[in-house]
Amino acid sequence: MVRPTKRAVTVLLALILAAMLLPGCGGSEGRVTITIGEIIDLTGPGSPALRNLHLALVDVIRYFNDEGLIPGVKMKLVTYDDRADPARAIPGYDWCRERGAKAVVTVYTHVTETLKPFAERDKVPLFAHAVTMSMLENPRWIFSPSLPSGPDLMTLLKWISEQWDYDAEGIPKLGRAAWTGEPTTEEEDKAMRAYVQANPGRFELVASISIPQGSLVWSASEVARLKECDFIATMQPGGSYFIKKFEDSGYHATYIGGSGVAPFVRFVTDMVGWNAVDGYLSTAPAGWWTQTSPVINQAKQFLQRYRAGQAAEIMTSGNTYQGGMQASYVILEILRDAVAEVGAENIDGQAIYNAAVKYKTEGTIWEGRPQWSLTETQRYLVRAVGVYEWRAAERDLVRVANWQTLIERP
Repeated sequence: MVRPTKRAVTVLLALILAAMLLPGCGGSEGRVTITIGEIIDLTGPGSPALRNLHLALVDVIRYFNDEGLIPGVKMKLVTYDDRADPARAIPGYDWCRERGAKAVVTVYTHVTETLKPFAERDKVPLFAHAVTMSMLENPRWIFSPSLPSGPDLMTLLKWISEQWDYDAEGIPKLGRAAWTGEPTTEEEDKAMRAYVQANPGRFELVASISIPQGSLVWSASEVARLKECDFIATMQPGGSYFIKKFEDSGYHATYIGGSGVAPFVRFVTDMVGWNAVDGYLSTAPAGWWTQTSPVINQAKQFLQRYRAGQAAEIMTSGNTYQGGMQASYVILEILRDAVAEVGAENIDGQAIYNAAVKYKTEGTIWEGRPQWSLTETQRYLVRAVGVYEWRAAERDLVRVANWQTLIERP
């Protein structure tokens, strides 16, 4: 038997180590590593819902890696906690870029707005969960796997007006309560006012009240301005503190909100109780846990596969995980298309951009919903939402309207 010499073993180990450290190499798996960055609030005011958004991205990346859905590629995620602090946007972007991120996922609109010129300069696509219509007038390197807040709210107002019995009930009184200082909430306010003005006789706007972002205390005099309202639009999480003050003051209304509401179901109901929000109307582009669809079924499978011990808690907290799974699937499919086009070794921001502007929701995962797409000019994906009613008796959300086509203008 020939025994290897100590020198031969040393040389062999050195060669193996060198191979593992080659730039772009996926380690022993022999796959090219492609890194994407994530700037998200994990410890700030939005963290009760956004933590699950982060977990969904982690799990989709893990699934694509486990199943080899992007041949020759190992996806890697680097995450920066911005704590909802606007001052941390640029440091977070730099941090992700220093770690090799070819694209960056953002959550808050103020982060995306701040990073817009830097992304254009560096040719780094920004995949933004939250966007505004004004932000997309000249989108540059911004793509959203979701939808803008203004059209979302206007679509819900249109649906409500179609269900309302004007002969018996008269014109419904509408109000709004939200935090200020964030582009999403500002767009909602403008959209609501524009819709009421463009559709006389559908709603009577009573008032739109607000407190600074992060504030928890609503004054008695402020909430009293909305005491005669039939409907009050709220934006979570700040809206929860309004609802509690409003209900504790002896008032009640039907609360309404866009897709940013359902992620905070447990946060809201723990604070005010199910009876206070019975009849709450909100929208969702990805659906709800009690429904059956490929997207929802896949989200449940991911939870059982990767987070069995957390599954019940994640599902009862809201729909952030399933919405995040849908959005993350879009991002990973765009990266898959980019790799197919240029090869894993040639992936850069421009290749991802080129794939994004040609993206369409195709395949079995998207069955049961309208086909959506991104283009050079169309930069948000979701074009229709379902309407859901919060019901205290079931302690759950029930879908009361199928896909409602998003309206961009009132």
